[in-house]
Amino acid sequence: GKGEKKVRKALMKLGLNKIEGVNRVTIRQKDNYFFVVKDPEVFVSKESDSSYVLFGEISMDDPDKPPMDNKTVEEIKKEGETLAENKNENVEIIEDDDAEVSEEGVDKESIEMVIAETKCSRQKAVKALKKNNGDVVNTILELNN
Repeated sequence: GKGEKKVRKALMKLGLNKIEGVNRVTIRQKDNYFFVVKDPEVFVSKESDSSYVLFGEISMDDPDKPPMDNKTVEEIKKEGETLAENKNENVEIIEDDDAEVSEEGVDKESIEMVIAETKCSRQKAVKALKKNNGDVVNTILELNN
């Protein structure tokens, strides 16, 4: 829709790299329910190779159907592990909403772009950019959720 085009245009300005050859993305939900995106357009952030943007039709395995058995889950897991490295990062975030936020070390253009895309306050934009190590894509996605 119109919103997707607007987001896509903003993301393209950020210099995302398209990943070719992806025919399926599977996201596992608790209770072994899966979200599947077939033939997605996948982009990776230049700033962080663990941040992805997907465009495509998302479908969910039929909830009336019994959940996938463990064998199927393991097969999908193995397929994913052979295609990508697992990255486990433990991040602890401590927030103080009353604290003044210094803009030092944060790109002014990035702040303006985040404010324009999310309609949030300058302080909230700076705080979110710092939290995401200056990664504009993740900041916009986080603030729009």
